[in-house]
Amino acid sequence: MNITYRVELTQDEHQYLEQLTSKGPHNSRVIKRANILRLADNHAHSHEAIAALTGCGTATVFRVKRKFVELFLLSCFIQ
Repeated sequence: MNITYRVELTQDEHQYLEQLTSKGPHNSRVIKRANILRLADNHAHSHEAIAALTGCGTATVFRVKRKFVELFLLSCFIQ
């Protein structure tokens, strides 16, 4: 059974992620996760495409999306 997690960002969440990736000193892991969520918004790209664009594995993309859908936006950045 394949589970698909659909990421749908609100306008506020999208703006928050944009600011997070464009301003201030942030951990590279946080920036990568923010970029994954931005690319996954409204199922714009596949796991493979997101992984290639962000330079991470498809498992990372899956875990970030799962954490966002099951928990909350800020939980994606906490280990």
